[in-house]
Amino acid sequence: MSASSLSYLGMSLTLVGLLGTLFNIHLGNWFREILALRAKWAANEGNTDFELQARLECRYVLPGLCNATPLLTSVALSAFIGLVTAVAVKLLVPQLSSDPVAGDFLKVYVAFLVVYTVLSSYFLGRGYLFLLQLRSAVDAKFRL
Repeated sequence: MSASSLSYLGMSLTLVGLLGTLFNIHLGNWFREILALRAKWAANEGNTDFELQARLECRYVLPGLCNATPLLTSVALSAFIGLVTAVAVKLLVPQLSSDPVAGDFLKVYVAFLVVYTVLSSYFLGRGYLFLLQLRSAVDAKFRL
């Protein structure tokens, strides 16, 4: 494998790993905020002024979490990661039979993509599911 190919692969693996990790940290924080809002809603089921105020706050926080931004960001970042990975695979596949390092690079890319895809899918899927359930409950409580 040429030095320039090896440099590109190292740089792309670093870039993809950094971007993927930072984005999954962001998704994890978004998911944590959803769980906190869901818990706040559930903990304030009564009809006291305090509980109604807490639930009303949930109503105003919900649109900030329940929007398309996490999904659009995930699609855009995943497309970029896919492009960088496709170029890396194009460099690696011809080298598989002659360079044992190429196989190791490929394994690392695949492992990262699996972890990235599973985490992103989980956070997005469960997050939007919880948000839709919460929005339904909020709409039922505060019909306009």
